[in-house]
Amino acid sequence: MLACETADEDILWHIAHEAPELRRWLVANPHADALLLEYVAQASGPGVNEAFHVFFASMDESVDGPADRPTDGPTESA
Repeated sequence: MLACETADEDILWHIAHEAPELRRWLVANPHADALLLEYVAQASGPGVNEAFHVFFASMDESVDGPADRPTDGPTESA
């Protein structure tokens, strides 16, 4: 919970440097700044990639609406 909620920059950086198993939770912390998130992305750790995937997907939804929303036109195939 601390990694997700604290606004204390010293604690956030301590977690980022010393607790790789908690880095994924820093991605969910609204007080984590861009520099900290960049460090977390570069340092990686268990679940970090997945946490960023969820984070970016939620940002896409807040801009575009739900990801499973039907489109008005044709879509490109992969």
